[in-house]
Amino acid sequence: MNRENDNLFTIDRLLLLGVLALQAIIICLLLSPSQDAHKVVPLEAPQSEQEIQEEEPEISMSLPLPPGFDDEDPPLPSEDPSEMLNRMQDSMDELMRRAQNDFDQLERLMNYDAGWNRMIRSPSMDITEEDKSYSVMVSLPSPDVNDIKISLDGRILTISTVYTMKDTMGSSRQSLRKSILLPGPVDSSGITKTISDDGILEITIPKLPKGKQI
Repeated sequence: MNRENDNLFTIDRLLLLGVLALQAIIICLLLSPSQDAHKVVPLEAPQSEQEIQEEEPEISMSLPLPPGFDDEDPPLPSEDPSEMLNRMQDSMDELMRRAQNDFDQLERLMNYDAGWNRMIRSPSMDITEEDKSYSVMVSLPSPDVNDIKISLDGRILTISTVYTMKDTMGSSRQSLRKSILLPGPVDSSGITKTISDDGILEITIPKLPKGKQI
């Protein structure tokens, strides 16, 4: 009985020693410094500003060229520059015409006294009868009226002209036309006219002799 106990004791001691030895090996492995820890890492020398700039990647801000485009040989424009300029000029002319039309409409809307002004500028006409002629007096709207046309159709005398009238709004072209029925037959071949300094037109129409009645 004692021998069996001694054997068991011996086995237990061996197992205990083995466990202790294994623990000791593990502890030694954990506490032993690694080879990498004893390595001396060399310090790198500070880089110069030029080296830092060389290492930095370049950022390109240029946009990609369209297909078929070459910097050295760019494609020619598909349209003639003179045609482009002509089209631009036409557009500008059209804008100017529209602006002028709008301005004229605005001027007509703002010129409330246009009707009264036309009545004031309307020439007055008077006729007097002499022994051998008729005298027609016409008050012209401007003393500068020179191009006056006089026509006689039977006994109907017509006076017409175009002149320039200046006012606060600027200058404008005006037309004048007046007709009057003469009292009796006249001789159209002897018509004369004179214009006084104050803008009075006097037209003298000789009467037709009784022996030449038409």
